[in-house]
Amino acid sequence: MTQRDIDRAVARATGETVGRVQHIGFTLVVIPPKSLPRNYGLGSHRPSAKTSSNERPFAARQPA
Repeated sequence: MTQRDIDRAVARATGETVGRVQHIGFTLVVIPPKSLPRNYGLGSHRPSAKTSSNERPFAARQPA
């Protein structure tokens, strides 16, 4: 996409003239996403709720 294409798209979206958008100036900027904090534990990533095996659908069930 060229700067001219960007100016036209901005003018169409805002109702301004292409000349006005060119005068003001408009540039696309890519802002990288913030990285996730690295303060999570080293153990399992699943919640550690204490429940019986009958309440956990993926737990191995032993015959009674």
